[in-house]
Amino acid sequence: KIIATLLQKKTIGNYQCGFRTARSTIDQIFSITSNMVKKFFEQNIKFYQLFIDLSRRMNREKLYHILNNFEIPGKLNRLVNCLY
Repeated sequence: KIIATLLQKKTIGNYQCGFRTARSTIDQIFSITSNMVKKFFEQNIKFYQLFIDLSRRMNREKLYHILNNFEIPGKLNRLVNCLY
């Protein structure tokens, strides 16, 4: 009821998607990353994008090996390992 009321009053912006019918946070992620990739490509800047499903268990060593195979820079590789 609270969300319905807020939607009727237009208190919730159009950019809010995670809890609304027929909208997904995945749509937001796609939109943001598409814009970022476009800007980085235009400026000839390297861009790394990584999505990890943290809800699933993964072997840390395997993840580290995969990151190394894709030549992910050391600093970013260490950051991912700290998060996971």
